[in-house]
Order: sequence, then C-alpha cells, then structure tokens
Amino acid sequence: MPNHGANATTVVTHAVLAVIIRVCGEVPTRVEVHELSSPPPQVHLYVADTMIVVEDVVAIGAVCRRWDLAAYGARRLPLHASQTWLQPHWTSAPVATVTRLTLTETFHVQMITARAETATPMHLRVTTGRLVWQVVDRTAFDRIGAALREAEDAFPVPRTF
Repeated sequence: MPNHGANATTVVTHAVLAVIIRVCGEVPTRVEVHELSSPPPQVHLYVADTMIVVEDVVAIGAVCRRWDLAAYGARRLPLHASQTWLQPHWTSAPVATVTRLTLTETFHVQMITARAETATPMHLRVTTGRLVWQVVDRTAFDRIGAALREAEDAFPVPRTF
C-alpha cells in the first residue's frame, strides 16, 4: 500500500522528446572553442537558439558528412523562403536549447511537403538526436553546413609521430 503520509516522497520525471527548430535565411551561427588543451576538449556551436556542445571530433565529422549527403535533398528547396513561416504563434514561445553531440546520435533526412492547414512550409527535416531541424531554404541549409564544418575545423589536429 502506498505511503501518503508526511514522509512520502514525490518523484517527478520528465523527458524532452524532441526540440523542433524551423530555420530559413541567414541563420545566425557562431563557434566558440573551450578548453582544447585539457580533456575533454569542447567546441560550442551556436545555430539560431541552439547551442550544441561538441566533445568529439569524430562525432562532428560524421554529422558534417551526413549533412553534406543531405544536400541532394536540399536542392529541392528554394534559395530564399518567406520569413512568414517563422512568425511566432500564440501557442509557442521561443526557447533556447543545449544539446551534447555524441557518436550515438541518430541522423535522418526527409523532404516534407507544405501543409497550409498546419502552417508547415515545404522543408527538409533533418533529425540529429533530439534536434529536429526544419530547413525551409537552401540559404539556411548552407549556413548550418558551414557552421558544422567550422566546428569540426576548430578541433586541433592530433599529432602523429
């Protein structure tokens, strides 16, 4: 029988199933290098309202290669899309998210057709772990790809003897 007395402990659990980020146009990106001299080295990749903590050059390299392979699907996107697809709705609020990139992340790419009834533009859906990118135009796709490569290049080249 459960204990509902004064000493009972309430356990609350939660989970974020996915963070969906819709981007188009000149997406703001930034790469910051942190503690490359001590393990684990970290590169922080900022894309829109997302910070991705990268500690593994192999993981970011894998995401870069997969992003480059998704370019075939991105060719169907317009070069520039209307910013009206990004207007906030009363049921949503802007949030910032932080995620850690690892080698175990799933990566999927899918072209989604526009749906006026849900205000969803045609976009390339790129899923990396719990981040779901809705990339609406090629400008945003190219900007994110360049930022991924910059994050990969920020890691020091390992010395070989």
